[in-house]
Order: sequence, then C-alpha cells, then structure tokens
Amino acid sequence: MSAGIPKKKLVIALNCVGTDAEAADARAFILEAGFDVLPGALAEKVAYRVALNSGRAMTATTYKTLNTKAASMLQAIINRASA
Repeated sequence: MSAGIPKKKLVIALNCVGTDAEAADARAFILEAGFDVLPGALAEKVAYRVALNSGRAMTATTYKTLNTKAASMLQAIINRASA
C-alpha cells in the first residue's frame, strides 16, 4: 500500500471549461486515470472572475443562470463530502 490519499476519496470538479467537448474530453481523461468527477462543469466566464475578484462567491454573479450552475456544483461537492 502506498502513502497518500486513496483515489476513491478524491473527486474532481470541472471548472473554467471552454466548450462541452472540452468538458467531455477532460471527464473521460480523469475517469480513465481512475478518479471520480462531479456531474456538470462550470464554464469559463468573466462574470465568475468579476465576482471572485470583488470578494463575492461564484454564486454571487450578476447572472442568475451562472449562480444556479455554481450553486449546483457546490451542492455536489457538499453531497460528496457528506457521503
């Protein structure tokens, strides 16, 4: 048994993806490497950077749809951590 955190305890969240194809490629690569990937992906959007750079959360952009997507990703992280 090697040192470190077992792969089954790690999960990847896709963030800053440019296209659906890019997300699919990343997801396939990560799964092939033996890691889990959370459902969904957050797109590369200026609004996320603006929110973070001004001290707000990714769920506090000026766009409801982006906030909803970010909230869904955060909930997936919480669900995984609670499992």
